[in-house]
Amino acid sequence: MIFNIPYTYIGFWFDNALAVYIIVCTVLVTAYCLVWVIFFRKNCLFRAVALSIIPSVLFLFCAVMLLNVPLIIMSLIFAPCHILISVKNADLKLK
Repeated sequence: MIFNIPYTYIGFWFDNALAVYIIVCTVLVTAYCLVWVIFFRKNCLFRAVALSIIPSVLFLFCAVMLLNVPLIIMSLIFAPCHILISVKNADLKLK
């Protein structure tokens, strides 16, 4: 999202995309922070899943909105791996 490799970054693809981008990213980051604060002392599967799905959705959303090909590819790799690792770690802590 920071570095733009030539010919792999297209940018916003519709009018008012920047506004949508900022609003959705703000909502996702706020949701992440709320889950983190609410479930700070609780080890539960919901916390693990929520704290892994929200950033995965955030990265995928940013990648699609910016039409950033490397970010799309890396987000598609990151999302399932991060969710799987978080669920497995939560299962180990709950036992």
